[in-house]
Amino acid sequence: MTVDTVATALRQIGSPLTETDLVAAILAPSLSRQAGVAIVSQSDQEAFVTASGLPLTSQRWIREQLSDRVGLLRIRQSLELSPVISTAESALTSPQVQELLGLSRSGLSRRVSEQRIYAIKDGRQRLFPRWQFHRGPDGQMEVLPGLDVVLKAEADQVHPQSFEALVTTTQDELDGRTPVQWLAGGGDPTPVAALVIGLSTW
Repeated sequence: MTVDTVATALRQIGSPLTETDLVAAILAPSLSRQAGVAIVSQSDQEAFVTASGLPLTSQRWIREQLSDRVGLLRIRQSLELSPVISTAESALTSPQVQELLGLSRSGLSRRVSEQRIYAIKDGRQRLFPRWQFHRGPDGQMEVLPGLDVVLKAEADQVHPQSFEALVTTTQDELDGRTPVQWLAGGGDPTPVAALVIGLSTW
């Protein structure tokens, strides 16, 4: 595979990440603990960049981003906002989900705490991505069957955007179907859970 930029490399491996996402992924653990200060050692960062196999120009770009303290702060801010940016327009609020599924407020909260419904925190409220809901055999709206198994497979360790990209993208392990299509069709949730575990340990 021949690549000449970070963006090209990400596209060719089918990654939903942008160049900024890549830097954010390197620094996310440290940035979540201390704004604008990289706790990840410089030697570890250098080893990661060198081992990437990217062209020298692309490696230079990444190093520049890692050394830019203002840039790191911008990345941290984007990490705090990004979980809801791509889902806000398509996600449902708690009252909407209660009406959709015929649940009480406490009933919805219980399902979320039991990891039977996927929710994203947006300040004080929760948002519920639409992809997890479908019309069941009886014609009523319901949560995808088997989603609870998937959510308990370390889904809370995966960034919401990465999780959404995974479940809405066709997977060879699922006979070329997306995890959403697979679950909606009554497929075994185990291979979907395995994909999530693989993503959480990447």
